[in-house]
Amino acid sequence: RILNEAKQTVLQAIELAPTDPKFRYNLGLLEETLGNPDAAREAYLQTIEMKSNYEEARFTLAELYESEGQASAAATQYQYIL
Repeated sequence: RILNEAKQTVLQAIELAPTDPKFRYNLGLLEETLGNPDAAREAYLQTIEMKSNYEEARFTLAELYESEGQASAAATQYQYIL
């Protein structure tokens, strides 16, 4: 329940500051924690689209790709960070 409330708060923050990538990144973290990997991946990708050098988003996305067995996609994100 508290995570759903946090998600609603982050969604409101995104409405108020739609160009701030950290809110989309936090939405991704919440979606992943809530067991929604597709929504998490989309939020991380949106974050990276907004700020291509957002290393935390790239690293977390890479970990998500790894957990899904997508080694090549994960490697792409890790390589960008390096």
